[in-house]
Amino acid sequence: MPIGRGFSLVPRVNSLATLYRESAFNDITTTGLIGLEVQREHDRIVPSLGHSWRWYGQQAYMQSDMVTLDWIHILGHRAQLTTSLGAARTDYQLNELQDGALYTASVGVERALSARSGISATLTASRQTARDPGYASAAGGLRLLGWREAGHTTLYASAMVQRTEGDAALALFGQRRREWFVNARAGATFRALAVYGIAPYVRVGYERNASNVALYDYRRFTSEFGVTSSF
Repeated sequence: MPIGRGFSLVPRVNSLATLYRESAFNDITTTGLIGLEVQREHDRIVPSLGHSWRWYGQQAYMQSDMVTLDWIHILGHRAQLTTSLGAARTDYQLNELQDGALYTASVGVERALSARSGISATLTASRQTARDPGYASAAGGLRLLGWREAGHTTLYASAMVQRTEGDAALALFGQRRREWFVNARAGATFRALAVYGIAPYVRVGYERNASNVALYDYRRFTSEFGVTSSF
């Protein structure tokens, strides 16, 4: 929504739902943001304010107030630098000991290999505080992505590795959380089936979280079906 030369209001709403046969395990998150986009010759900067709601097992699980800053800087004709910063105040309805703040940061480089394909690499970092230091943690990771246009379909694959370390041990487990998370995904967005710019997508993946705390240790295969307005 343009409001002046080089300025636009950017409202955004997104939702992510992980649904299971047993609804007690359903995990649903909805986020609303309103931002001001500042467009310059080689830069696009979007500061935003928003609120997020998360439900787990059909019950209110967490809410957060957030501020974000996204910056895209053009690097020549085939590449761009992307930077994102975020800060949120989290309120857990079921466990006040988890209440605290969440800080996130990422920086990445995207490069077009041709008019129909490209790759990107992104470094990520996060810091979560909590009333109980057993729930507080810091994490850092690397994400790789590749994509290619095939007719009216966008094919893509990604891989990620992340290290997480807890501040202190939870009383129930007696040791500080340390873990490695890895995942690999592949999928497709079917733009030929788009309606008003909204296109369906499908994605499959594998996740492994190797943790010294049994509560966080798991491996699983995933499949996702959804819609998106852009890739």
